[in-house]
Amino acid sequence: MGRSSARKGGTSTGRTDETVQMLSQAGATGAFTVAITHDADYWLAGPPAIAVSEHGYYSPTTNVKDAMPADKYAFWYEGKPWVGAPDRGIKEGDLRDGGSLETRAGNVAYWHQWPDEYDYLMQKWDEFLSA
Repeated sequence: MGRSSARKGGTSTGRTDETVQMLSQAGATGAFTVAITHDADYWLAGPPAIAVSEHGYYSPTTNVKDAMPADKYAFWYEGKPWVGAPDRGIKEGDLRDGGSLETRAGNVAYWHQWPDEYDYLMQKWDEFLSA
């Protein structure tokens, strides 16, 4: 994989001069990989990641923690009470519905493609077709 700011332990700032420097270091063969990785770093760990996190779309990386103010990260990701001035209807002490990201992710359930009553339903469907 190309050189990425995430691989170096940091996050991308999305600045054009940073991208140009990274591309020149990578050479022609790795430039595309570096550009794509740099862009992904920015969108997953930079200001856009903060904006989408506040709308319920969590960043799949932990890099957003470094970019987001600690009190906001605590509210949006860790399920802690809101601290600070009211914002978008959230008041001091409010909790996020569903709790932390870990709790929310643990509550995800998948509907199987076959319902529990599948055998019964198939039997009744066959009876209907045979009638």
